Amino acid sequence: MVEKQFVQKMVDGFRSKFANNILLQKIESSLMGNGIPDLYYCIDGKSGWIEVKVARVFADESWQCPHVRPEQILWHARHAQARGVSWVLVGVPSYKKQGIAYLVLLPGIFSKLLKTERWTEDTARRYDKMFAWKDWEQMRKRLLPEF
Repeated sequence: MVEKQFVQKMVDGFRSKFANNILLQKIESSLMGNGIPDLYYCIDGKSGWIEVKVARVFADESWQCPHVRPEQILWHARHAQARGVSWVLVGVPSYKKQGIAYLVLLPGIFSKLLKTERWTEDTARRYDKMFAWKDWEQMRKRLLPEF
């Protein structure tokens, strides 16, 4: 699945599930500047940013996101330093079948690790709970920042 299609599926899913309780805006980063995440959201009065990536999966079913750009890593680091809330939502494709096998939602500060490390399901579980594709309610709960 191409990243642009994955972003649109996420937007459509959120809007259909939480139509009245969510503001979700796709960001055209070419207009806004390099490194800005793909989506801005506001749920129940709490807001943040989401960078959406589709992982590259290897034959051993490990994965990484080699296409995380240095500008994105820097943006997430600066945003975290300013106590802002940002996430990287990774769609991990199945190696043997078409489509997304599972999702991983990590704090944006992990964007550098997504580029440089090879991950497995076990590695991802150490950092965050993974969840099923289209588990919108669990995703909504995770996106709400702790204030």
